[in-house]
Amino acid sequence: MTYEERPHGVPDTAGTLDRDPACDLIPMWMFLPARARDAFRTAVAMDGATWARARGLALAGSLPVPDGPFFAVPGRVTAALRRLDAVLGDHAERG
Repeated sequence: MTYEERPHGVPDTAGTLDRDPACDLIPMWMFLPARARDAFRTAVAMDGATWARARGLALAGSLPVPDGPFFAVPGRVTAALRRLDAVLGDHAERG
């Protein structure tokens, strides 16, 4: 950003993703069983593009980072695999 042709500020875009409604859908795969996910999906009535972004974000958040603390927390791998299975299963059913 400039003012009178000189640098005046830098836009902060760090929090822009949290304004995407797809972020609100991610917990669905973390906490709801398949039948409840179907009801939730119907109730929120988001478009296909929003669901696709939500699936991508949920997948990215479920993958371990090399040399990270992912495997050090008991149950974390099991929960991540369950979430991956749910997200990929929804994708296989709905595309």
